[in-house]
Amino acid sequence: MEKDDIKKLVLQAAQGNKAAFGALYEETGRTVYFSCLKLLGDPQLAEDITQETYLTALQKLGTLAQPENFPAWVNRIGINLCKMHFRNNSAPEDNSEEIIEEIPDEGLIPEEYVSNDAKRKIIMDIIDTVLTEEQRRSVILYYFDMLTVPEIAEVMNCTTGTVTSRLSAARKKIKEAVLIYEENNNDRLHAVVPVFILSKLLNKEASNTVLPKLTVFTGSASAR
Repeated sequence: MEKDDIKKLVLQAAQGNKAAFGALYEETGRTVYFSCLKLLGDPQLAEDITQETYLTALQKLGTLAQPENFPAWVNRIGINLCKMHFRNNSAPEDNSEEIIEEIPDEGLIPEEYVSNDAKRKIIMDIIDTVLTEEQRRSVILYYFDMLTVPEIAEVMNCTTGTVTSRLSAARKKIKEAVLIYEENNNDRLHAVVPVFILSKLLNKEASNTVLPKLTVFTGSASAR
């Protein structure tokens, strides 16, 4: 959807147009829900935070100076709500994680794993089961939400060095798991690819995520 269309819907929704707000949810909700789901690791909690995100957005629509930026704005509301959950329900962050050699993005994942559903699931399973919770959150915030290292450090209440270490450790684990999969299944996954193929993969996965029904008001949007 073009920015002008987003702006038009936001202005209509700010005037109480439920259908317009429902359309905004249909356009942006999968990104917010997927981000919450991967950050929290709990489908029901992710759905609850998503609902709270859009309720907050609805209440604050009039404060959005640039309505065309609604997608980034509402996603950041979701991230901030996840951050509050981290801090209210988690032990203090350990900032003593060893700083390891920077592992680059190049050669991490072959591009064909973006479009192939079965192969993409292999990478998602690696992210969900091999990485630590902190590493998974760092990967999602960096590659999917496109936050900078300092922004991630603020969200996760840790140092920038810790974030860098977690991202490097996550890249190393993903690469190692891919190579192990190749060896065990005689199926070559690994190849030299451009930077941010992982971002494309995560966005493709998000686009296939089932969108929960919006309950901010009855009938505003439904899952597709």
